[in-house]
Amino acid sequence: MILADEQESMVDHYLEKGNMYVLEDGNVKAECVVTDEGNGILEIKNIAVDVVMLLCMYQLK
Repeated sequence: MILADEQESMVDHYLEKGNMYVLEDGNVKAECVVTDEGNGILEIKNIAVDVVMLLCMYQLK
């Protein structure tokens, strides 16, 4: 299961003016959408991380 923005319509809106980046290692581990807000400003609008991957990251601390 991947956690992200609950409104799919918002993700679609972000994709209209941004790019989606996906981290894969056999299957999807994480994704994010980065939008160009103008004037050299890039913003992360959506980020999703595989729950198992997230738990592993916390255990490494």
